[in-house]
Amino acid sequence: MLEPDFPEDEENRLTALCALEILDTPPEPRFDRITRIATALFKVPIALVSLVDSNRQWFKSRQGLDASETPRNISFCGHAVLQNAVFIIENAVEDIRFADNPLVVGEPHIRFYAGFPLKSPNGSRIGTLCIIDRVPRSLTSQEIELLSDLGATIEENLARKSNDDIMGLYRSEQRRMQAVLDTVADGIITIDTTGTIQLANPAAKRLFGYELEEILGRNVNMLMPQPYAREHDQYLENFTSTRKPKVIGIGREVTGLRKDGSTFPMELAVNEMSFDGRTQFVGVVRDISQRKKMERVKQEFISTVSHELRTPLTSIRGALGLVLKKSGDLLPEKSLRMLETANRNSERLTRLVNDILDLEKIEGGQLDLELQTLDLRLMLQQVVLSNEAYAVQHNVVLRLHESDTAAFVIADEHRLLQVMANLVSNAVKFSSAQGEVEVLLCDTEPGFVRVCVRDHGRGIPEAFRSRIFGRFNQADASDSRDH
Repeated sequence: MLEPDFPEDEENRLTALCALEILDTPPEPRFDRITRIATALFKVPIALVSLVDSNRQWFKSRQGLDASETPRNISFCGHAVLQNAVFIIENAVEDIRFADNPLVVGEPHIRFYAGFPLKSPNGSRIGTLCIIDRVPRSLTSQEIELLSDLGATIEENLARKSNDDIMGLYRSEQRRMQAVLDTVADGIITIDTTGTIQLANPAAKRLFGYELEEILGRNVNMLMPQPYAREHDQYLENFTSTRKPKVIGIGREVTGLRKDGSTFPMELAVNEMSFDGRTQFVGVVRDISQRKKMERVKQEFISTVSHELRTPLTSIRGALGLVLKKSGDLLPEKSLRMLETANRNSERLTRLVNDILDLEKIEGGQLDLELQTLDLRLMLQQVVLSNEAYAVQHNVVLRLHESDTAAFVIADEHRLLQVMANLVSNAVKFSSAQGEVEVLLCDTEPGFVRVCVRDHGRGIPEAFRSRIFGRFNQADASDSRDH
């Protein structure tokens, strides 16, 4: 007896077989029908769907045989999976490979064997559809073709098993994604390149007050008041033709329109996606009515408090200034120092209140700028002169590096001086004694100049740099900070 060799791809073959998850599973009608047809069609007593495992052949379907498996080393199918075509033994007794095989000399007394090698979806030969007779015989070319057709049907069923698993995972993932869409608090709306609504989740329906069937297939601009509705299609057309985003890919605040005609502020983020070769856009909307209400309350509170602080601060500064001017020479040195400290702090408080009011004006779009043409070189000279006393107080040298090129800008002189004073005073504050702060005016490219304020202090920590323009942010905001 000759034991079957192992295929060169044995490891991959076994992996493919295991991936089907079919070994040791109960009988299935879709396989049993084929083996019954085979026994009737070829008039044989035995037909099997045999899967060749590492050390056995296991029968997924069997007709005319009681055993559910036999050892691989005596199997005919172990030889068949080494072939690319139907493997045929017309008379096993006369074949040196099988003459003394236990399955030939004993039950089931195999004489004739024909096995079609079954391939897994990845092409590995994992078993056979085989027909067995107890008497010698042969197959015509037409019968070989019929056996191959039945084997191909088995392969389709094996592939369908694999596909069923994939589809099961796909359907499970679909259900999971649908659950996310159904429970997420933000509205999600999908539109095509014409603005037609393709999908909307329950949150979007709640936000706008529509049922799904009322908005599907309609233009999304129905959810926007004017002028947004009028501009929407133009945004899509411009983006499609120029790829320059004005809304798409950029989050922004807009106004939404409900079914009942009421409007509400919302955050809108739109992103492009490709699905089945078609371009679509996904919009995520969030109702920010509550946030806007809280912002208004906060702004009104800050504005009220700031204005209320100005009146007593003005009185305090006036009184301190009057005492220092008229009686400063008569006061004891300790009292004078205390009054001067109080006066400086009252001035500082006044500047803080003014800064807060300026921030509120900026956010409310109420900050008026008096634009005029300014000589930037003269303005920087004024900045250095006005901050020189502060630098001397901190034992820091303030130096201006001027450019030979004339530099005229259109700006609000008061606000620009305010910006420069903030930069220079901050640089002085964080410089060490005997340090130097430089103000530079330098050319960058035609039509542009750059103003730089450079100190040699500790610098801004890398981790804090993304927040330096936040309101009232400080790198060290602890009670024990140096400044």
